[in-house]
Amino acid sequence: MIMEYTSTFLVLAQLVNSVRALSCVQCNTDVSAVCSLNPPPPRDCTSDSKFCLTLKEFDKVKDERKLIFLARTCVQDNSGDVCTEGRRGNKTIIICREHCGKDSCNTSEKCKIHYFLIFFISFKYLLHK
Repeated sequence: MIMEYTSTFLVLAQLVNSVRALSCVQCNTDVSAVCSLNPPPPRDCTSDSKFCLTLKEFDKVKDERKLIFLARTCVQDNSGDVCTEGRRGNKTIIICREHCGKDSCNTSEKCKIHYFLIFFISFKYLLHK
């Protein structure tokens, strides 16, 4: 009897999880310059979105890359985590795509580092208390 309830619970939990929408940061630097370092909170994607995407465009100057555009959004398909050459007007640019499939996974690297530091400092404080 317990196994039957456990199985039913697991099936229902999976159904609820599969119906819930993915949540991704959605912004771009053409609309908001803060998208790069201090993006807004994640928002629910449409039900057909399966991945969060961070797309970066770099100006290719000699051997250096200068970020000229960044977008964070929801997408249906993972087209690969790759960098390719492209064109923007008469310039050759590098376009890099990074996909991920978990809520809030396309936040800023700066934010991820801050959360780690807060955790580390809090943990260290608790140990020395």
